[in-house]
Amino acid sequence: MGIGALVRSFLKVGLVGFGGGSALIPVVEKEVVAQTGLLPPETFEEHVIVANLTPGALPVKLGAAAGGTLLGPAAALAGAFAVALPGVLGTVLLLTALSGFAGEAALYLEMAAAGILVFIGLILTHYIQGVQKNARRDGFGGVALAVTLTAFTLTAGKEMYALARLLLPFTVNILPNKPIFDLSAIHVLLLAIFIIVITSIRPNRTDGAATKSSPQHNGFAAKPMLITLALFLGIPLVLGAVCVFAGAADAGFYGKAALSAVTSFGGGEAYVAVAEGSFVGEGLGFITREALYTRLLPIANALPGPILVKLLAGIGYDVGYTAGGLGMALLSAAACMCIGIGATCAVFVPVHAAYRRFSGLSVFTRLRRFILPVVCGLLLTTMLSMAESILHTAQASGLSPYAGLAMMAVLAIAGHLLAKKARLPDVLCVLLLGGLSLGFLLAARII
Repeated sequence: MGIGALVRSFLKVGLVGFGGGSALIPVVEKEVVAQTGLLPPETFEEHVIVANLTPGALPVKLGAAAGGTLLGPAAALAGAFAVALPGVLGTVLLLTALSGFAGEAALYLEMAAAGILVFIGLILTHYIQGVQKNARRDGFGGVALAVTLTAFTLTAGKEMYALARLLLPFTVNILPNKPIFDLSAIHVLLLAIFIIVITSIRPNRTDGAATKSSPQHNGFAAKPMLITLALFLGIPLVLGAVCVFAGAADAGFYGKAALSAVTSFGGGEAYVAVAEGSFVGEGLGFITREALYTRLLPIANALPGPILVKLLAGIGYDVGYTAGGLGMALLSAAACMCIGIGATCAVFVPVHAAYRRFSGLSVFTRLRRFILPVVCGLLLTTMLSMAESILHTAQASGLSPYAGLAMMAVLAIAGHLLAKKARLPDVLCVLLLGGLSLGFLLAARII
C-alpha cells in the first residue's frame, strides 16, 4: 500500500464527510477499515480513543494516525492534510465569491444564515444532551451538570447582558456596566485542564500505568515521532512567518490560532465557542461576531470536512483580506489551515505515543470525563451569541425582538421535523432552513 492510496482514501472522507468531528468517525472507519482494509479494527479503535482525548480537529488526527501507523511521518502529514483540504478549498472559494457582497446582498445572506444558525443550535443541543446522558450513565451526572453550569456562568455574562437589553430594554438602567463573570473560553478551558491534571496526580499511589496488569505497548520510536512533530510544526511556522512579514496580521493572531486549536476539546461544534473567545470581542477585533456567525460559520457547516480547520481558514481569510485584499487573504487562509492541522497533530502525536505505552494513566480518563461537560457550558454561551445575532438580523429586517424569537421557534420545530422525522441529511436541512428564514425575513420587509 502506497501513500497515494492513503491520500485517496482521506480525500474521499474529506469530500463526503459532512458534520465534522465525531460524525466523521463512521465515515473514516468505513473507508479505511471496511472498504480498503488499510487498518485493522483494533488499531482504528486505538486511534479513535486517543483522538477523543486530545484537542483539535478529530478527522485530522485520524488521518495523521493512519498515515503514521502505516507509512511513517510523511504519510502522517499527507493523511492529515488530505482529509481537511476539500472543505478548506470550498470555504475559500465561497468566501471569495461572497467577498463583494455588501448592503442589501449582505443582508440577504444574513437572513438565510438565521435559519442555518437555528439548525446549528439544534446540533449543539443534541450534542450537549448526549454528553449529559453519557455522564449519567457513567454515574457522575450531577457533577457533569454542575461543571457545565459553572462554565456557562463564567463565560456567558456578555451574552446575557446583550439579550437582556434586546428583550428587556428597561434593564439598561438596572444592570451594572459590566457583567460580574465574563471569562474567555480559552481561560476556562486552560483552568479546567490545569485542575484535571493536578487532581490526577496522586502521590504514594500507583495507578493503571504502573500496575503489572495494565496493558503496555512499545509506543512510537523517538526518531519518527520527532520527525513527524518537526513536519507538523515547521510548515505552519514558515507560513505564519511569511504572513507576518507580508503584513497579513501580527504574530499574536497566528499564535492565537494555534492556541485555539490546542484548547478545543469536543469536536468542531466546541471550536465555535473557542473561536469566539479567541478572535471576537473587546480588545481583540480580529473579526466581528456577525462575520463569525452569519458568514463564516454557516459556510463551514454547509461544507464537508473538519469544522475547526475550515473555520480557522475562514477567519484567516477575513483577517488577510482586511489587511491586503485577495492575495493576502489566500495566503493567510493557507497559513491558518496549516496552523490548525499542525497544532492539532503536535499534541496528538506525543499523546498517542504515551497512550500506547501507558494506557492506564488516570489523567487520560479524567480529561475525557470532565472536559466535555466544560465544553457543554461553553456551547450554551455560544448558543446565546447565536440567538443575539439572529435577533439583530430580525430587527434589521423590520421584526421586533419578540417576533424574532417566534421565528426562531418556528425554525427550530421545522429543523427538528426535517432532521428527526424526515431524516434528511444535515446539508439539505441547512439549505431548507436557510431558504425558510430568508423567506420569513423578506416577507417581513415587504409587509
